[in-house]
Amino acid sequence: ARRMFSRAVKGPTVRGTATATTTGLAAAAARAPRHIRSIAPARARFGGTNLEKFADKNSGRFASVRAMSSYKWDFGKCLKAAPFGGSKHEATVIMLHGLGDTGEGWSFCADHMRMPGVKWLFPTAPTRPISCNMGMSMPGWFDIKTLPLDPATLDSDAPVSKEKANEHVDESDIADSVKYCLDLVRAERAAGVPASKIVVGGFSQGGHIAARAALECEEQLAGCVVLSSWVGEIASEEGAGSGAGGKQLSRLPFFIGHGEVDPMVPPALGHKSNQYITSLGNQVTFRTYAGVAHSCNMQELDDVKDFLAGVLEDDLTLAEVGATSAGKLKKWLLGKGVDITGCLEKQDLVDKATEFLSK
Repeated sequence: ARRMFSRAVKGPTVRGTATATTTGLAAAAARAPRHIRSIAPARARFGGTNLEKFADKNSGRFASVRAMSSYKWDFGKCLKAAPFGGSKHEATVIMLHGLGDTGEGWSFCADHMRMPGVKWLFPTAPTRPISCNMGMSMPGWFDIKTLPLDPATLDSDAPVSKEKANEHVDESDIADSVKYCLDLVRAERAAGVPASKIVVGGFSQGGHIAARAALECEEQLAGCVVLSSWVGEIASEEGAGSGAGGKQLSRLPFFIGHGEVDPMVPPALGHKSNQYITSLGNQVTFRTYAGVAHSCNMQELDDVKDFLAGVLEDDLTLAEVGATSAGKLKKWLLGKGVDITGCLEKQDLVDKATEFLSK
């Protein structure tokens, strides 16, 4: 089953990079054991058509974006979705897929979320040998030696140390993929999109790369989405929590979502990620989802949309809080990682926003 899945993922090779079809991946995944099936493309799980048909239906909103410089590995095609409804481009979300998937696998997000003003980028990882796939090649942001991950082997009572994590992954691969993600951010900045309007996110392996990129970025981004993933110390003990320029990164909004029955990346690692990122002073919205394995459901997607709407909204001032609608206040507070549990009236939301802005 592993060999069959790998062949389906690898697909035809063009100029040293591999492509994959959702239908091939889905067919292989459907016949594979559960632990392999769980990394099948999200788009296939949500019943989407292939990208060509999807693009035709949506008037060609998708286009490919070339990699901008050379890396250790050849990165695949990066898909682009223009802002919904032909609206003016004001913000960008970069979404990284998981192991064995492609950018196509998460491209449904653009049409599902229908966010005016938001351009989406769906990059594809290099096709490389993956140790946990018996050394056979599949799209991956970095090599990983074992699946499922075992939280007991990753410092069960502490954040995942960089040294311990390096026993399970290839750090040079991670650095290469983080550089690629940050180059996508720099390209958006060069095109005139402010850092405060750029979000990076990802699923599983992609979530790890997105979090590392957000924490290491020279400028503070609008936020970061980490789904069914893990984030440990990004540097040695003495350097943890600092960006590429050595500055302390804090108050960066994070959304961390995790399935409660995830067999690949156990929920304990989601809790570790929440604790570690919060310990750096960042604003974290942490959600778990009952009955969800190494995947996502519609509730999680809706929560991600609310988070994105909040972090991409223009910032509020104390003077504007009282006149802001309850709906907008809710999205803004969620985007800032503020717990709004128990806020039943607008005044509750006003009080929360006032408290946050007064810090």
